[in-house]
Parts: sequence; structure tokens; C-alpha cells
Amino acid sequence: MTTILAPHVDDELIGCFTRLQNRSIDHVIYFFELTPERKKEAKAAAEHFGFIPIFARPDSMKLVMDTVKDNTVLLPDCTDSHPNHNYINLRFLHKYTRFAFYSVDLGTFLLKKFTLDIIP
Repeated sequence: MTTILAPHVDDELIGCFTRLQNRSIDHVIYFFELTPERKKEAKAAAEHFGFIPIFARPDSMKLVMDTVKDNTVLLPDCTDSHPNHNYINLRFLHKYTRFAFYSVDLGTFLLKKFTLDIIP
């Protein structure tokens, strides 16, 4: 079983689309900006990809731990540039023995790190 910890609705789609498409995700837990419209988007994604959406506060440690238990957890990458993503990574990283990272930066991290100089 695999659970995604998604700081925002759509982070799961951007960072874990292939896993969602393969229907290998059981739960997605969302934390920030949980407006009625965003919850509706999350529920539509859940229905399409076959996972259970859970809406939690960022400090909901017990809810997250009870949901995840022995699942593999997918966390936002620690190099992510968004403070909410970093918060979720740091808050939950050391709570699990089986985890992996996903990125929502869409390659911008690599673009920031590697540049080519054109030599005339």
C-alpha cells in the first residue's frame, strides 16, 4: 500500500501521475488550502484514479499516522522550493521506515542548478 502526502491539491498529480495512473496509490492526504473548490477537485481525482482522499491539518500527526501505518509514504522532495512542501517533508520524514520522494518543481530545480555557457 502507498500513501501520498500532498501539501496541496494537484501536487499528487504533478509529482506522482504515473503511480496514480497505474492505480498504485491507496490514499492521498492533503494539508493546505482546502477550500470547497479544491476539495471538489481532489475528490474528482480520487474517483478517477481510485484512491481515498483525506483532508487534514498540517499538525494532524495522529490522523496521518493512523492512516499510513505500514504503507510506503511518498513525500515532497526536500529540495522543493515551496515552504508548505518543505514543512510536510520535515514534519513527517522521520516517522516512516518506507518512503520515497516526489517532485513538483517540473524540472525547474535542474534548470536552476545547471546552465550551459555558449562559447563563441
